[in-house]
Amino acid sequence: MAKDPAFLFYPNDFDAATKFFTDEQVGKYLRLLIAQFQHGRLNRKQITFILGSEPDEEILSKFKVDDQGKYYNERLEAEITKRKAFSESRRKNVQKRYESATSVSTSLPTSEVRMENENENENKSTKDKKIQLSPTGFMASTEHLGIEINEVQVGACIEYLGITKSKRVTPDFIKKLWEVFKVKEFTGKKWYNDERAVFTHFLNSLKYEKIDDAKATVIKPNDKKANDILSLTD
Repeated sequence: MAKDPAFLFYPNDFDAATKFFTDEQVGKYLRLLIAQFQHGRLNRKQITFILGSEPDEEILSKFKVDDQGKYYNERLEAEITKRKAFSESRRKNVQKRYESATSVSTSLPTSEVRMENENENENKSTKDKKIQLSPTGFMASTEHLGIEINEVQVGACIEYLGITKSKRVTPDFIKKLWEVFKVKEFTGKKWYNDERAVFTHFLNSLKYEKIDDAKATVIKPNDKKANDILSLTD
């Protein structure tokens, strides 16, 4: 996963901490905070290079020194750690949703399909015969057009489109794509192990769909949730 591109900034706290700094000191202090965020704890030589001169004691008072002689702002380091923990919890939640979407089968049974017996069409007592599908899969045809996707799977599709297309679409839009997909793909020529394999095929096909901007909105850059999903689909 890519490095976090941002850290939380609290204007009131920063203003209070630099109330008696000159404008030059504020600028130098901010540059050191950014450098710490990008590169970690800084040694004295790095600080001098960044500032272009030896730092004054007021600026250095905002930093602690570790046992290796490196300087760090304690508040900034705490905020970075909290954000990483939060991002990790979000990533795990997204992963659970994605795994659930690709493992939960739909409510319609695929173990059997009803078919009319042509020899009994003329008999008033005609009854449907149940034909057992192969335990290793089935050949998708018009007989399987009733297969549906559940809400968890719809949610996974929305997030996946957000990554591959940078679009945000509605659940109804996904369901329409699903109906089109079935008509196009259930021709009796494609073999699927189970309904989960059908959904996976549909999910992968979404990145090739052409989506009108009028039906979707652009996701904001640096969308953390989108980045998490992307790491799961690489």
